[in-house]
Amino acid sequence: MAQTTGIINSSSIRVFLGTTDDSEVVVENVTECSISMSTDMRDITTKTSGGFREILPGLKSASLSLSGLFAEDATNGFNQLIDHQIAGEKLFVLFTNTGSGTTANTGDEQFDVSGFITSLEQTAGVEDNVGFSMTIEVTGTVVREAIS
Repeated sequence: MAQTTGIINSSSIRVFLGTTDDSEVVVENVTECSISMSTDMRDITTKTSGGFREILPGLKSASLSLSGLFAEDATNGFNQLIDHQIAGEKLFVLFTNTGSGTTANTGDEQFDVSGFITSLEQTAGVEDNVGFSMTIEVTGTVVREAIS
């Protein structure tokens, strides 16, 4: 496929994860996903700063969050995610555009990260769908790469 043109429908964004690099499979039944980066600032204010704070960038961090619907028979859903969290496994994650398919769209860009599940919650309201939400804290470098 060629690079996606125009505004991207958010339903095209998928999260893939696995316990080894290049073994990632799509997380099933996801309804929302996001990736977030932040940069800590270090204070370099001195007496010659004229009473104004001066800063420089320090450590960077990233996290990935998703929400989805619970299915007992999902092959890569809540039940597998909780197993990864209990085991303390490092996960390899792709946050990518699949278009209308289930494989990454060649020519677009994706985030390729690794990290650990730091939060996993299952919710079940009265007469509602059973859902789940998860947060992965990224360890190491955030790689933004062209899909080939």
